[in-house]
This record gives sequence, structure tokens and C-alpha cells, in this order.
Amino acid sequence: LLKGPSWKCQVIPLLHGMKSPIRLFWRDPVECLESLFSNPLFHDQLDFIPRHVYKTAAWLLHVYSE
Repeated sequence: LLKGPSWKCQVIPLLHGMKSPIRLFWRDPVECLESLFSNPLFHDQLDFIPRHVYKTAAWLLHVYSE
């Protein structure tokens, strides 16, 4: 398996007497996109132009999705 982008961790300072610090874990979105675009498993699975999808052949019900 290909290695994806690494996780980052940022400790957020204590606010208003909280007992333990808050740790924010995140990944760089640009690194995530680079990883997806360079992955050979997705080379023919990514669409870069919008397309219309309908539930019926008569184009009566438009499907909106991500």
C-alpha cells in the first residue's frame, strides 16, 4: 500500500480552567489531494468535469451528490 500524508498534531492552550489541553489532529489538505492524484488505484476513477446524473431515462429527477 502507498503511504498517505502524515498526521499533524497541534496542542491548543488551556482556556477557562480546563483540566487537560486540547490536541488537534489534522492532515494537510494539499498533501491529501497530491496523494490521491498520484495514487495509481484512482487514475481512472477521478472526474474533473461536472456531469449530470438522473434517476430516470426521461431526465425528470436530477440527482445531486458529492
